[in-house]
Amino acid sequence: NLRIEDISKTHVARTFTQIFGYDIEIDPLTYKGKAVQKSDMNGTHDGIIVDCPLSPDEMSPDCVYQKLIDSTFDGRRSEDLRMAYVNGEIPVVFRKFKLSEKRFGTDYDHVDVWDADQAFTAEEQAQLIKFCEAMGLDFGAVDVMRDKHDGRIYVVDVNKTCMPVLCLSQKSQRAAMRKIAAALLRLVERVKA
Repeated sequence: NLRIEDISKTHVARTFTQIFGYDIEIDPLTYKGKAVQKSDMNGTHDGIIVDCPLSPDEMSPDCVYQKLIDSTFDGRRSEDLRMAYVNGEIPVVFRKFKLSEKRFGTDYDHVDVWDADQAFTAEEQAQLIKFCEAMGLDFGAVDVMRDKHDGRIYVVDVNKTCMPVLCLSQKSQRAAMRKIAAALLRLVERVKA
């Protein structure tokens, strides 16, 4: 990860738009509808839903404003897709469910471990890999959400680490970590060749 310098929400959103061709970031002064206000810094889990447009006085200078991604496919829980990324590979995707009222926190109602093909189309996988390359990410985790209204995916966060999802059983955690480790071994072999 020597090339990745900025994982702020602002930089993630700009890189996302460059690669995917559509926006997650909104102008809260002109946008009409519900949006998410959250810290521009990584790892704060402080998102709140706001009604836009906002007045200049209502805006927070340390926050970004993004489209509210509606991933509540079952009506009561939101779905987040955390993909592990290892230099051109997506070895595993954690499909995390959170109760809607806790969607910005770190408490999960349920987690499935998926392969990339279960979570994303081949085109989406290619775009996600291109996004990670543009960010300068060699190894880490990328948080993705699929909007139930437009069907598109949105990258909402980038992490330079790939921590296990602690609510998984030990068996599921080990199986996921083995897939990530195998991708890391393939990376080492490519570098050595």
